[in-house]
Amino acid sequence: MRILEAIQKFSYTSDNISTTEIIFNISKFLSLLDHGVTIYSTNYEVNQQKIEDLRQYNVKVLIFRIFWDIDGFIITPGLINNLSDIKKFDIIHLHNYRTFQNVILAYYAKLLNIPYVLQAEGSLKTFYQKKNSKILFDFFFGNQMIKNATKVIAVSEQETKQYLQLGVPNDKIVIIPFAIDPEEYTHLPDMGSFRKKYSIQRNTKIILYIGRIHKMKGLEILLSAYSEYVTINPDVLLVIAGPDDGYLDELNRLIKELHLDKKIIIPGPLYGPQKIEAFSDADIFILPSYHDDFGITALESMACGTPVIITDRCGAAEVVHNNGGLVINYDKNSLINAMTTLLSDNNLRIKYSELGRKIVLSNYNWNDIVGRLEKCYESCLSPR
Repeated sequence: MRILEAIQKFSYTSDNISTTEIIFNISKFLSLLDHGVTIYSTNYEVNQQKIEDLRQYNVKVLIFRIFWDIDGFIITPGLINNLSDIKKFDIIHLHNYRTFQNVILAYYAKLLNIPYVLQAEGSLKTFYQKKNSKILFDFFFGNQMIKNATKVIAVSEQETKQYLQLGVPNDKIVIIPFAIDPEEYTHLPDMGSFRKKYSIQRNTKIILYIGRIHKMKGLEILLSAYSEYVTINPDVLLVIAGPDDGYLDELNRLIKELHLDKKIIIPGPLYGPQKIEAFSDADIFILPSYHDDFGITALESMACGTPVIITDRCGAAEVVHNNGGLVINYDKNSLINAMTTLLSDNNLRIKYSELGRKIVLSNYNWNDIVGRLEKCYESCLSPR
């Protein structure tokens, strides 16, 4: 198949790291299955290293220059000049949702009878940030874009419900979760690398959060729960790692207010081997999000053998439940109880460590997930 993957930002900005990694892996593994893959994106802080890495897999990347950035809605007229080339593609995969690139490509795909799939990747909801502009977009473009899509891809049952609420027929929705690259987790680093780097004693337990420093990630409830837990269990350290997405100043203010300055480490963003070292040395990983359509860091933690605590407002809770840790309600007391349960029970942590790692490496690796995506594409081509 000749496949076009469209993404507004192929960058490592705080709000786009996960999506860039997803596109990278989808394109890489589709190419390994002998498909011709092309990526369309913009020059918004483009990750040149990722583009270079994709060239070894014969993935083509076309970057269109930004003409206008309207509060994150990026206009690239050069895309319009290149539309004659989309005739060569068998299928188009639109990533994210409310983008100029998706509007243009969806319109011409419909005009030229080229099937396209839409994968919103957590961007369907309008309840948080730019609510009015999102509603306007949906009225003028979004609803029609979803209606004309051959298939829509949900990463979890939680996102499936959102599509259904928009009136998408159930048989048009395909659930394809996110995944990890198993090669990155086959040989884990020696225990203690992260502890040594930050002078953390061996008998100190580590609670880890890795992700964007954003209000939606539930860091306020994590701090509140930890401040109570640590008064009774002083030999526990909290590590909050990730890029600032507009909430770091508030996070630091809360840390000072709760007198947790000496009990928390904020190392900034962690990538590649550094991130795996942190997961491997942590005793538990917590994803306390208020809303998260998936939460790929939960898979990464399980792949490293680190038990997870996750709220039931995250799509990845379906993976974690009874496999790699505990799924809790979004409230402080539930989080305190979960911390107490896991950190006080070595056998339970070992159980979740072994089972979670096995399940993720077996069922949530890009080899298998991209195979499911390939079948989704093929089902879209059949009517043609």
